[in-house]
Amino acid sequence: MWLKQPKPALRPTRFVPVNNYSMYYTVETDPFEHYFQTVIQLLFTLLGKFTLCEMHTYTGRIDCKVETKEYIYLFEFKRDDTAKAALQQIDGKDYALPFIADTRKVIKIGVSFDSATRKLVEWEVD
Repeated sequence: MWLKQPKPALRPTRFVPVNNYSMYYTVETDPFEHYFQTVIQLLFTLLGKFTLCEMHTYTGRIDCKVETKEYIYLFEFKRDDTAKAALQQIDGKDYALPFIADTRKVIKIGVSFDSATRKLVEWEVD
């Protein structure tokens, strides 16, 4: 065939299964944090990385998990709070525990957004 097939990460159908049903908005939830979560998910998906947001664990939900061949990145997002508080939540709720048998290195990332400026203000990596 003379038309080239797009790379798997760029196929439009690639985005359908990654949108998690848990990413919904209700009156009680603030869409601000979910907005940045969706942007991060889309960014890594476009880069061809397996991304899952709102991954359920026995103690809560990981805001975003990104997998590569060598690493597993766990993101926790906080609005109007510190990146350190996000890292404390990752550790306090044992979000890395499901990956203890995985040979890849787990990297925890706490991210803080400011609702007044609508910007990412800090992040910390552990």
